[in-house]
This record gives sequence, C-alpha cells and structure tokens, in this order.
Amino acid sequence: MKQIFIFMAASAMIVSCTNSKGEEKDKSAEPTKTTATVTSKELNQQFDNAWNSKDSSKLISMLADDVQLLSAATHMNGRTEVTERFIRHNLPVTSNLRTNVVSTGESDALAYESGTFSLDVAPPGAKPFVNNGNYTFVWKKQADQSWKVSSIVMEDLPPVIKNK
Repeated sequence: MKQIFIFMAASAMIVSCTNSKGEEKDKSAEPTKTTATVTSKELNQQFDNAWNSKDSSKLISMLADDVQLLSAATHMNGRTEVTERFIRHNLPVTSNLRTNVVSTGESDALAYESGTFSLDVAPPGAKPFVNNGNYTFVWKKQADQSWKVSSIVMEDLPPVIKNK
C-alpha cells in the first residue's frame, strides 16, 4: 500500500470540468494562481480542495511538466507518470484528507509546505484503513507567472485498520 499516500489541508476554489457543450476541458494549461505574491498555504489549500472534491483535472493542472514524486517505495518522474500512477490510482479510493502544517516558506519563485497527513482509504475488496504520513510540497513559479507543484515527498506511516 506504499502508493496510498496523499495530501494537505482543505478549502479553495473549484473550477468547472466542462465547457458549454458539456465536453471536458483540458485544464493542464490553466494557471494555478497568477499573482506575484502567494503563500504556500493558499497553494496547498487549492490542491487539497481539489483532492477532497476528487477533481482530477484540477489536480493535473497543478503539476509542473517535470514534477517529481518521491517516497520510500518509489520515484515518479513527470506529469504523465504522477498522473497515472499516483492521482488516477489513489484518488478514487481516498477521502477525508486532513493535514497538520509543520513548516512553510515562500520566496518570489518558490514556496514549500511540510507537515503530516491523514486520510481514509477504502480499497476495493479490502478492509478500509487510515493512512498517515509526512509530506513536503515544493511549488515553483512558472514563466507564465502561475505556480505549479515541482516536487512532492511523501512518507507513509504504518496503516491503521478501521473497524467497520
């Protein structure tokens, strides 16, 4: 279950996944935030809200093309691999993401947040459990002034089986 690790705090804006014809929009080109000043808390809240609302298009749009995801069990390289092996694999079976921020920092071009996370995991055909761990997200300002996740470091703690 090493790939069942997830993300941060909650609340921010939700964007529509369809255009006026009901077709899915490609959000990968949409900027995350285009202001010159931003806080890591704002960026992570946007990501967390998208995760908790299961908005995969928004999550994918927040990833840099060269995003790296590191954990004890794996190293994922690039938006395509992180999308397929992490987002599409974990998003459907997780809920109730909770975080505790331990450290943050911002500059003109970088922002980071580190802390602990907890979320409920309900894998098909298996007993639900609570996943706990540590995380660090590094955001980089892009040439178009948007902010994208550049690096995700996740460390799972042993799972806690839920009694259901």
